Amino acid sequence: MRGLKPKNWDFGITGFILLEMAFMVYFRKGILNNFVNEFGFFFSSLAIGFIVLRKYYGKPVAYVAKSAPGNSLKWFWPIPLSAIILLGIFVVALIPVFQKTPATIAYSDVIPTIHVAVERFLSSQTVYATITEFGYTLPLTYLPMQWLPYIAAAALKIDFRWVAIAIFFLSSIVILYRCFRVSPKISWLLLFLLSFTCWMLVVNDQGILTMTVELMVAGYYMLLIAGLSGKNPWLRGAVIALCLLSRYSLLLWLPLWAFVEFFGSNRKDFFRSCLTIALLVIGIYVIPFLSKDWTSFSQGYHYYTKAAMGAWHDGDGQSVPFVLNLGLGFAREFFVNLSNLPVDQRLFILQKTHIIVCLGSCLLLGIWYWKKRSKIPARIFLLGSFKIYLAFFLAFIQVPYPYLMITAAGVSIAILGELQRWQIVPEKASEF
Repeated sequence: MRGLKPKNWDFGITGFILLEMAFMVYFRKGILNNFVNEFGFFFSSLAIGFIVLRKYYGKPVAYVAKSAPGNSLKWFWPIPLSAIILLGIFVVALIPVFQKTPATIAYSDVIPTIHVAVERFLSSQTVYATITEFGYTLPLTYLPMQWLPYIAAAALKIDFRWVAIAIFFLSSIVILYRCFRVSPKISWLLLFLLSFTCWMLVVNDQGILTMTVELMVAGYYMLLIAGLSGKNPWLRGAVIALCLLSRYSLLLWLPLWAFVEFFGSNRKDFFRSCLTIALLVIGIYVIPFLSKDWTSFSQGYHYYTKAAMGAWHDGDGQSVPFVLNLGLGFAREFFVNLSNLPVDQRLFILQKTHIIVCLGSCLLLGIWYWKKRSKIPARIFLLGSFKIYLAFFLAFIQVPYPYLMITAAGVSIAILGELQRWQIVPEKASEF
């Protein structure tokens, strides 16, 4: 492994991205048993993070932001043109799928809940009041950036699901553009991986597209990777806030980010990022919504536990509930191997394990970084550590819905693109 060239590490990441996607939507459909698929998905995700750290460890690295010599942006047009053509094919394939599965409460309450939030906002009602429109009570658990983008869809009277696809597409173009500026060949590889992801979803897991908006969240987290890799502290703070105000999967990782930024980067930039995060969270969520009912966040948070309890009780207490038996995450193993305990207690043990594993992985990564910080750039470490953390977060999540896992694919592809901006050089760069 010591003699591997930088590009060979990229090929390794590409291989694990393909495996990660295959475990996510293909192998679990009866190709592999659940136990093998659960660990296959986890280790393929984990491997990507470790490869990132291994590739750059102890190497002199320079950050490349501008176009490579002779790599004029006028030659970039085939990338977005190809992406638009592929998007057109994707849209044409989805039209009959969307018509066959309307976004109604009969299939899922995800998109109907977003409809309620948007309608309340446009009619100046209290957005975060309890939902009763579905025939049962439901606290609105979605943070603002999970539903605010759909105001445009409501105004244009279009299917909300197209908004998620549009955000994912725009985020993909950003990643492709940033990669093209330094590595045109890899940008074509990214386009293939993005197309492969969309194709796998259409063929093998249409529910992710028809009943959820998780492609939007994947797009947000792709922008997060670009922000973490880049040097603009304001942008970095903005994309962190964007993710915090949608699904807050990165919440337990943020202390590690703050530690690395404070000790490994420019401290003025760290405080600029923190200020941006604070202003956006306060301006978009706290003042307009949370301040109207300070209990709304805790109610939404506690509802996740209630919903998880319902999913774990979906059966006779002995048979594995459907949502735990889909070959993703380790929740099934807790349910099966702790069968001598009541179902509620099994879930409680998993919840505690989830927190311990996520925080423990961040603690160990932080200790490793502190000891080795002179041998790896802070920005590279953040990319690798986030992927490792996300692998643990998704593996031990209390209800491993398949749609939650699509964010892992977006993060992996974005990391591969952003790594092209960090080039190993013959002698140590002054910025590192």
